[in-house]
Amino acid sequence: MAARYDEAFADIPGLRTPPEPVEADPMYHLYAVEVREEFGCDREEFVNAMHAENIGVQVHYVPLYYHPFFQEEYGYTEGMFPETERVYEGVVSLPLHAEMSDDDIDDVVRAVERLHAHWN
Repeated sequence: MAARYDEAFADIPGLRTPPEPVEADPMYHLYAVEVREEFGCDREEFVNAMHAENIGVQVHYVPLYYHPFFQEEYGYTEGMFPETERVYEGVVSLPLHAEMSDDDIDDVVRAVERLHAHWN
């Protein structure tokens, strides 16, 4: 499924797919992409549009220092790690699970392609 996403999204500007692992056989439990400015929208618009297409995307990987414990215990504040925050602002997980059919993958791919075409 991840390979199908990789192939389908390879030529979509502004949609950064997971990096190809070196000397590893990854076992994807999430397929997180980064929606960049070149895609034509921000993450919030992407998430809302995918939900409107009935595609259940989610936001994962919240930076640890955003959580109150790390802010209180270690004094971390937003703005301390600007590159982390830049990436986080665009990361969204596409559906990926064992029960997905080829048609389900096709639905996700077509929705992403429609959104990209809409904003470009």
